[in-house]
Amino acid sequence: MRLIAAALITLLILMPPLRAQHKPEDKAKDEKPKTPAEQLDALKSELQKAPADVKKQLTEAKTDEERDQIRQDYIKRMYPKFATRLPELAEQNQKDEVGRKAAILLTNFSQVAARSGNPDVEKFLRKAAEKSSSREVQAGAYFALGAIVKNRADAALDKDPLQTAAVVKLDGEAEPFFDKVVSQYGDLKAVVEPARQQLFILRHLSIGKQAPEIAGADADGKKFKLSDYRGNVVVVDFWASW
Repeated sequence: MRLIAAALITLLILMPPLRAQHKPEDKAKDEKPKTPAEQLDALKSELQKAPADVKKQLTEAKTDEERDQIRQDYIKRMYPKFATRLPELAEQNQKDEVGRKAAILLTNFSQVAARSGNPDVEKFLRKAAEKSSSREVQAGAYFALGAIVKNRADAALDKDPLQTAAVVKLDGEAEPFFDKVVSQYGDLKAVVEPARQQLFILRHLSIGKQAPEIAGADADGKKFKLSDYRGNVVVVDFWASW
């Protein structure tokens, strides 16, 4: 099964820098500066609350066009803030838990955003991967870039299961991003393990790849291995009953 979180996004034409420049009047509004942990909690709360509002609007929408516009408007409103503040928090707090959590949240949010197909998302992630001083942000950006390309492959397969050449090509483009995460950021388990899972899918469960060995017993208790049927057409059907 091909997996990657799905959702929608649109970024503003001019992407925000990795480090936001705060206006003097912004500080004046905050009588008491928030700690990094409080800032992160506020962003998380905003991210968790907004989808409920969007869900209500989607339920009330009459057409697919209206629903698409609601989703696009939501991401337009949300993503610029998250694409600015989360990298900033991650970079400024690299040595503590706030920095790590901010980078993970950025990775997750970028994956959610990846389905829009907007090239500005990819531009931002490439900039984050190349320019950020936070290894967590770099690793998360590379993972999200791999997710973007793999999403394209999944979409192509869903649209036309017979266009295997295009899917294989896109899978090949996605693999280096996940491989980079695994090979260069091995200490960051939160992103390395999902990247390793995606690599397994791309290398063993994708079109044109040799399936991994499967061993088991049939309904009569006779043991078998998938490799016993190599060279034949085989249908593998996974099922269970409770």
